[in-house]
Amino acid sequence: MPENIKLSDERILQIFVNKMITEKTPQGLDEASRDKIGRVLIEQLNQRMEYALIAALPDDRLAELNDLLDQNGDGAAIDRVFDESGVDFDEVSRRALEEFRREYLEHGDNAALIRIADEQTAEFLRSTPAGQGHAADLDAIYAAHAEEDKAIDMKYGGQMVAAGENI
Repeated sequence: MPENIKLSDERILQIFVNKMITEKTPQGLDEASRDKIGRVLIEQLNQRMEYALIAALPDDRLAELNDLLDQNGDGAAIDRVFDESGVDFDEVSRRALEEFRREYLEHGDNAALIRIADEQTAEFLRSTPAGQGHAADLDAIYAAHAEEDKAIDMKYGGQMVAAGENI
């Protein structure tokens, strides 16, 4: 993987999820379904990654992190907890990605993910005051990023997608 790119970068995760969806549904999906599944998977993957990183902290660093969070600690102090922990977070991230991919490919239910996305959209529409946004805007944002993701992957000669193949 090229330097400056971390497994937790949002673009890398999006490419990773897109590749998983394609692998699970080689016959393809309509764009709206693909976008809904992708949104839910990215949210779940981010939660899984956060959990894995926190769970990997030694007890003393976890206690320090809890104290910082209780005191609304600044981002730099929180980063130091992770940076000075001695944990190989690249390996932790890699394992979390491998597990997430395996679980989705073996047990993932695309229809259930679409229902979750529809429920999230309905909740968003119920809770958003009129004229202050619309869930369709989110679809447009994700669609716009899809082309950027392809360009990023091409820039690095397919290395990011290739990294996903090994995960």
